[in-house]
Parts: sequence; C-alpha cells; structure tokens
Amino acid sequence: FLYFIGSSLPPLPVSVGKMGCGGSTHPGPSESGTQPGKGRTREQEVQPKQVEEKPSENAGPGNVKSPAQSGQKETQATDNQDGRAKRSNAAPTDPSPAPDIVTGREKYLPHPIMKEVKGDDKKHYLVCVHGDLSDPLHGLTIATRSESGIINSVVWNDTEILQFKNKKAEKLAIPAFWKAFSGSVTKGDLKITKEGTKVEFSLKSTSVTAELTPQGSSAAATFTCITQPFVYFYRGKHKTGDAEKEEERARILKKEALLNTYEATIYTFEAKRDEAEKNLRPLRSEARNLRERVHNLENKVTQMKSQIEQIKHGGITELDKMYACRPVVAKPEELKELPMEKWASWDFDSSILNGTPLANVAWTLFQHYGLVEKFEIDPTRFVSFWAAIEKGCRPNPFHNQNRAIEVMIAMHCIITTLGFGKFEGKEDGIITLHPEDLLASFIAAGIIDVDHPGLDNNCLVRGKEFLATLYSDLFILEQNRLTFMFELLENDTCNILHCLDSDQIKDVRDTIVEVLFMKANAKMQTMAEKLAEFKEKLALFDWTRKDDVRLALTMALRVADISIWAREQGIHKERLQVLVEEFYLQGDLEISRGFQASPFMESCWTADRNKHRQDFPLGQVQIIDTLVMPLLDTMQQILPEFGMLIELADANKKYWISENEERQQKEQGRTPLVAMLAEQPKCFSTSEDKRFVIATLPHADESKFYVMACGKEDMYFSAFDEEKLKSYGGDAVAMVQHINEQLEGDVKTFSEGE
Repeated sequence: FLYFIGSSLPPLPVSVGKMGCGGSTHPGPSESGTQPGKGRTREQEVQPKQVEEKPSENAGPGNVKSPAQSGQKETQATDNQDGRAKRSNAAPTDPSPAPDIVTGREKYLPHPIMKEVKGDDKKHYLVCVHGDLSDPLHGLTIATRSESGIINSVVWNDTEILQFKNKKAEKLAIPAFWKAFSGSVTKGDLKITKEGTKVEFSLKSTSVTAELTPQGSSAAATFTCITQPFVYFYRGKHKTGDAEKEEERARILKKEALLNTYEATIYTFEAKRDEAEKNLRPLRSEARNLRERVHNLENKVTQMKSQIEQIKHGGITELDKMYACRPVVAKPEELKELPMEKWASWDFDSSILNGTPLANVAWTLFQHYGLVEKFEIDPTRFVSFWAAIEKGCRPNPFHNQNRAIEVMIAMHCIITTLGFGKFEGKEDGIITLHPEDLLASFIAAGIIDVDHPGLDNNCLVRGKEFLATLYSDLFILEQNRLTFMFELLENDTCNILHCLDSDQIKDVRDTIVEVLFMKANAKMQTMAEKLAEFKEKLALFDWTRKDDVRLALTMALRVADISIWAREQGIHKERLQVLVEEFYLQGDLEISRGFQASPFMESCWTADRNKHRQDFPLGQVQIIDTLVMPLLDTMQQILPEFGMLIELADANKKYWISENEERQQKEQGRTPLVAMLAEQPKCFSTSEDKRFVIATLPHADESKFYVMACGKEDMYFSAFDEEKLKSYGGDAVAMVQHINEQLEGDVKTFSEGE
C-alpha cells in the first residue's frame, strides 16, 4: 500500500496486517509451530530480511515494508542477521507438521474474490476474500465494507484456516472445502449479520461462520482490505522482467489505487450525507407541522379578535357561528362559461367536472337560460354567493360540492333534454316555467347538499347533535340547508336576488322551499304518500298554475336527487361506491356509540359494513323497486321520455339480482367457518412478533380465502381453499400452525413497501 501511494494518505499503523490486509499478521514459529516449506507463511521467510534492510524512500508514513517489497521466492535462501544457516526447501526441522490446506486452492481460490451481498439489515455489503499478498495460496483474509464505509476484517494463517474448516465441515476434503467456500462467495450464498462483523458461508449441507473485527472507515482501511489485494494480484500476474515497464505499470497502478481509494472515500461521505438527510426528514416534517400549528393559532387569534368586536356590538351566538357568511374572495373576472354541448345528454358523466368551481357551472347554466340578463345579476355578488355555497359543502365522500354540480346538470337535462319545461326560447315542453321558476330550480339544486354533515336525519336525532336540537328533530337536513342559504342572502355581498322586487323574491323563496321537499315534509308524508298525492293531481293538473308547477318541479328535483340508480351501469356503480363509503362511515359512528346501524331509505341495506355482502345487492333492488321505479313511472305519465330512465333503472336492478343469486350459489355448501370468514375478517395473535389475519379478498374463485401473516418487518401471504378450511373445523390455532410450517415453503414473502 505504501509502495503505491507514498504519503498521499493519512499514516497507517506500523503493522498493516492489523488493519486486515493479510500477509502480516501470521504468527511466527513460536506462535503457530509452522516452519518454512509447505504451508509456511511468507512473513516467516522474509522476517530476517525485513530486519536487515532499511526502509526505502517510497516506504511512506510508518516506514513499513509492504509484503511485495519484502517477499522473496521460496527457492531463494536468505541469511539470518545472527549468522544462522541459510533457509532452503529442505524438510522443516520442527517436528510439528504444517497443515495441508493448500490442495485444490490453486484451482478454486487462486485470486481475490469480491461480491456484493445484502445483509440481514437490508443493507448492502462488499465481501472481499483473498490470500497473503505475497503468496496468495497461503493464509486467508475475509473483509466486509458497509454502505457507510465501515471495514471489518479477519486474517488467518493456514493452521487457523484448518481450524475454521474443521468446525462444521470436517468431513469435507480440502479441495471440496475450497470449491464450496469459493462458490459460496461467488454466488453470494452468504449471510451477513451484526452490521458486517459476522459472515456465514454456506458449504454444501453445512455452514461455517467467521467473526470479523471492525477496522474503521478511513480511505486507508478501504484500500488495504478491499483494493490492495487486486493490485498485488495484477502485478504478480503481469510481471515482464522489464524494469522500465514495471516502473511505468507501478506508476499507473499507484494512480488507479489513489483514484479508487478516494472514490471509496467519496462514497462513504455520500452515504453519511444520505443518512443525515434521512435523519433530517422527520425534523423537517416536525418543523412543517409546527409552522402549521403556528398558522392555525394565528388564525384563531384573528377569529377571537373578530368575536370580541362582535360581542362589543351586540354579542355572538351559536347560530352566528353556524350561518355567518363564509369569508370568500370574490373574483368575477375568473367567471367563465363552460362548454355544455354534452350536458344535455343523460349519459353525461358529470364526474369529469369534479373540482370545477361551482360558480362556473352555475354561471354557465344561468347564462344559457338568460337569467343573468333577465334579473341583472351582479357578477361579483354571483361569485360571492356560489363560492360561499361551495365553501359550505363539507368534504364528505358523497354529499359534497361535486354532487351539487351533478344535481344541477341532471336538473338541466330533465328541463331541457327530456322536454319537461316550456319557457322563453323553448316552446315544446310540457310545463310552463317562468324565469323565477328556473332561477329557484337551479338555486335549489345547487344548495341541495350545503352543510351536509355526512349523516342522515335519524343518526343526528339518535346522536343528540346540535342540529337536531336546533330543529326539534324535524326535517333537520332540509331546514339546515335552507337556513344556510337564507342567512347568506341577508349579506348584501352575496345577495344574488338584489335586483328582484319583493314579489319576485317571495315567489323564488317559496318555490325553493317547496322544491326542497319542505312542504311535503311538513305534512309528515312518507315518500309513498307524496307520490300518491302527485298521482291524484295528475288528471287535474293545470301546468300554468303556480302550485302545480312547484309540485312538478319538486318531483323533477327528486328525480335528479336519486338519479344515480337510473344511470348507465358504469356511472351507477361508480357513484354508488362513494355513497357506500359515506354510509358505512355513518354506520361505524353509530356502532361505536352503541346504536344499531341505520337502514338506508327504509330498505334492508344497513350502515353495518360487515353485512355488506348479504344485504347490499338486495338493498339496491329494494330501493329501485320502492323508491326509484314508482317515481319514474309517475313522471312517465307526464312525459313519455322518462321511459329511458326506467330502462336504465331496470337494467341496474337486474344486475343486482344476478349479483345476489351468484353470491347465494357460492355460499351453498359452505361450512360455518367459511361463512364466518366470508362475512368478517378474523384476527389471531400467535406470538409477540406475528399476527395472522384471515380475510376474504377479491379472487376469481370466492371459495378461496387469503391468509396473511404480518410480522414486524415482513409479510407472508398464502391461499386456503374451502377444503383446507373444512379440515380445520374452525380451529384457528391449527390453521396458524399450518401457516408456520409453510413459511419456508410455498408462501410468498413480500419486500418492504410492496
């Protein structure tokens, strides 16, 4: 090492071998009993010469001879300093025999080997194995280098190699040992533990373990244990006898060695930098959370100051908190009409407008029907009103601002596409709609889910929520959205009815109230009773009389409200999925409070998610039969075009009937255990470090159940068919024991994050 790089690196210890380079830590004759000849160490041959010679100028820091400088050929005799006889190839004088550990090594391990291996800590290690630098067929050095640059090594002489072999591989012949040992390294069949200080080599049917000593993370340690063996091997293999070429090669090798060593140093510092960056991430996250907390506290301080001012001028109540005008920044210049060519189709998927400002959708519809010009609506007030409505829509999975857009566009399809309305510019409709009727219809559709808490009225009453108390448990959601809107219109910056006279305002307000089902609810009518009243009036309907027009608009908005059951099947299933998510969240809340899960729309489908498989398909069939079809049949009497919606609803009904029949067929013949697992996942803890979860997951064959075993660091996954489950007879412990037995077999192991 010193021969190549001189004093370019920090000084090494006097004994390079202590750093794990090999070739300089073998014991002398007094330590191991080995003698020159077969199995002798190179240090024993060159030791007298090392004492005699002075260090060369290239010896570098520490004035240590490298094994390459001090080594001589075995056949060359050297004189001892005290005049002892020359050493030769004659038989050793020491009666103790040298260990025969060389046989087969020249074939299976004639040169250094390096391999990258992943340790048990999921980190990568370089493993380097080589012999003495001066005599590669004797001695053995094993070294590892971690991602962070830590070097670990151990150096053995031939006697220690034999002891290492005989620990667990005594039956192996010497050549077979070297073949298995070399193959273990080249194939990466190693197990590295304890941060690289323990290496286990797989030798056919057994294994042997080497304990390594840490040597630090300096560039010198990396060069000595990892790079230098290959440099020596290269030099020894390419000797030409030409002094000039040898000198030139030595100069090139010195530069390459320096480059490799400093590259290793750079990698080490990069690894340390990455580790520091990893430690900084949680600190940055914590700092970000603290900044958010500070920002929230500043907002609370601002709100408190505002409340103090309100108290000074007459006080603040709970209602003021609920219905005070939401602060919005009105930007009328951002209002724009959207392309609505496809809106007229009932097949239009309004989900592509998710995230679109509600004000732009409303502005497009109001411009289309001429309402902006008719009522001279101020764009600034318009934006403020709809922005406040949008802000008032809570982030529920289903009842949110996106559904407000969906209902508004559905109302547009019913009025225009299906020919429901007759108004200025469109004379082929059935019901005469004045501008005030159109204005009220789209406002009612847009506010249908404002301030919706994601819970139905029944849940609010049972939970004794403030809204239920406020409205005396009657029509809570219906009254709440109306109160929200009327309070908003009291603020002049949001009053989109500012240019209407008092009669027009009363007309619009009364229409909104009735269209949002308040008049029917006030009579304590069920949905069937509402429909019955509507059917009775059909024969006597005057499509120009205000009360009859309002009743017809109420039914039209009801169709828009439940339209997800009368949509094309793809849209139907997609929209139903988000409704299911919200409904089951309500069920989780009810069950956590000790209540029984609520039914949906008086159907057999309840908010208990654990009963999804058995009551969900039948619930959809019941909703379509009792709620959707009667309403659409009645509307078809007014307008035959509603027959298209009936066909869509009937197709969805048939789909859910087939789903239910398929489920029943698959459940026939199932054991109680299989039925139990089909309805609810089961958890079994078998030890402190593993938990086995048995659950039904989507599978082409629903008679199979996936069994997942989650440990601290890994995950196992296996499939059990129905016959296997029956064989356990409900004995979960036996099932888990079977999984344990399979962990080494056909069970798939998932990597971290998979």
